[in-house]
Amino acid sequence: MPFIQKYKINPVTGRETKLSELINLHMTPSESDKTNFMCPISQKDFTLTTKVVAIKTSGNVYSNDVVEELNKKHDNWHDLITGQPFTAKDIIVL
Repeated sequence: MPFIQKYKINPVTGRETKLSELINLHMTPSESDKTNFMCPISQKDFTLTTKVVAIKTSGNVYSNDVVEELNKKHDNWHDLITGQPFTAKDIIVL
């Protein structure tokens, strides 16, 4: 954020960027290890091999398996925590 505030450009792409274009991610801390994070729906800790996704409209972070099973497979395009609608284009793979 300090870089964008100072230079008003995206450090990766070099294009002009505003702070309002950034997405705040809401990650759930792990119950067993407070230095790690977990999927709030499956309650499974994220590991180095877990495919993690974020929903752009809400900023909530989930395991990709949960989003595949509960959203895509059942054509349920609502955030699992907030109920906020989203589209397949709003899924960001982290």
